[in-house]
This record gives sequence, structure tokens and C-alpha cells, in this order.
Amino acid sequence: MPTYLQNNWFYIFALTCAGLLLLMDPIPQSSMYHHFADQRTCFSIPHFHNVWTNIPFVAIGVWGLFSTRLSSYPPLLRQISQILFIGFVLTGLGSGYYHLDPHNATLLWDRLPMTIIFISFFSLIFTQAYGLEKGKPIFYFGLPIGILSVIYWYVTEKAGSGDLRPYVFTQFFPMLALPIILVSGKRKLQNMRLIIIILLCYVIAKVFEHFDHEIMHALSYSGHALKHLAAALAMYFMYRYIGKSTYKAS
Repeated sequence: MPTYLQNNWFYIFALTCAGLLLLMDPIPQSSMYHHFADQRTCFSIPHFHNVWTNIPFVAIGVWGLFSTRLSSYPPLLRQISQILFIGFVLTGLGSGYYHLDPHNATLLWDRLPMTIIFISFFSLIFTQAYGLEKGKPIFYFGLPIGILSVIYWYVTEKAGSGDLRPYVFTQFFPMLALPIILVSGKRKLQNMRLIIIILLCYVIAKVFEHFDHEIMHALSYSGHALKHLAAALAMYFMYRYIGKSTYKAS
């Protein structure tokens, strides 16, 4: 690969993905999205199984904040790791709130903290692969852009012209770019096996989400609730990854 492309592949790939999305028509939020397979009420809690399965997010986030030793990390990576754990907690609370009464206004509080997780974890891996100097703008610019992508979706949805394209980019681009980072990073990543497991858990979670109704029909337990558990497993391995990794300046 030419040196220019090798040094700038991330920005070229990001611009290419963003450009392809811009060529598409705006993507509104389907009203059917909120019609989950499991509508059961238990203990007077509506959509009980889609609600309670958010508890592991909060538990892992709190455990990570208070138990993970980050003394071997430089300040930037400590900050990213702490914000990632806070994202776990906020996602559990926001997703639980959303599933009590699923509609666009509550979905906002589900998606906002999820962008914190996507951007923070991606920034953590990118920084470890390419160094602090390149990782800093990815985190400091990426995080507000991710949050704004959700706000943009919600504002356009309320205006009757909903557009999910920026949020789609925020969610899926990091997962598309991570495998490239694993093989092209200038610094050897530690505990790569854990990163691969995290990506697999994410893929499994998306499969469970997509086949929510089919899984409910087959197992009498919804795919969306199983999606939460698969996502919680990914968070657990993120916690393990942070706890087992160190950073040494090259």
C-alpha cells in the first residue's frame, strides 16, 4: 500500500463511508421499530424482559468505574476508559427507560449513551494502535459528533423528515473500521483475542435484534432481550480488555 494511503486510510475510509450515506435518501425511523415481540408485563413492569436485561449494563459500568486500575494508562486513555464505563451505566438506564414506553422521545435516551460507547471504545483501540497524538482528535471530535448525530435524528424526526444517516454512520463505521485497525495498526495491540470476542458479541447482538419476533416464536423469549444480554457480554469483555491492557509509549 502506498505510504500516503497507509498513513491516511482512516480518513479516506471515513469520508468514503460518509459520502456513500449522503448519496442515499434520508432514512426515517420506522414506527414498527418500537413494536417488540415481547409485550409481557411482569411485576407490574411493562415489557419486563426488555427492561430487566438492561441491569447488567449498569452493573458492569459501576463495577468498571470502581474496580478497574488505570494507573498504567496515560491521562487520555484513563479518561476514555472512565467515560466508556459511564456510557455503560447511562445505556442501561436509558434503554430501560425506553423499553418501559417505547417511542421516539424515549428512544432518544437509549441512543445518546450508546454513541458514547461506540466512540469511546473505538477511540481506545485506535489510540492504542496509532498512539496518543492521533487518538486524541478521534475521541475529542468523535464523541460530540456522535452525540449530535442522535440529536440531529430526533430534531428531524420531530420535524417530520427523520434522518438516521448520521447515527447509522456513528454506530456502524467504528465496527467496520476496527478490523482494519487490528491488522494495520502501527503498534501491536494487546489482548487482541478479547477485541475479536467483543466484535463477535456485537454481531450476535445485531442478529438477535433483527430476528426478535422469529426468536420469540421459537423460544418464547424475545430476540431483543437476548440482544441486551449479548451486548452486556460485549461490555464485560470491554471491561476485561481495559483491566488487562497497559500502554507503553513507543
